[in-house]
Amino acid sequence: MFGDHTLLCRDRQARMGGDMDVKEAIRSGDAEALRRLLTEDASRANALIRWGKDGCVHTHPLHYVSDVLFA
Repeated sequence: MFGDHTLLCRDRQARMGGDMDVKEAIRSGDAEALRRLLTEDASRANALIRWGKDGCVHTHPLHYVSDVLFA
């Protein structure tokens, strides 16, 4: 019924207590979790993500996707 990827994503969410955030969903490539998070609260699409050394970089989720690829 479910593909291996779906089961892995659910397992990851279960380990995290179902409390995945946008940053973690992007880093893990979990499109299903990202879709759920944005459906629950669309303002998350514009909420800055802190990352980098000591969280000194602040960027929008869309830019974070490319920043992570090239960091």
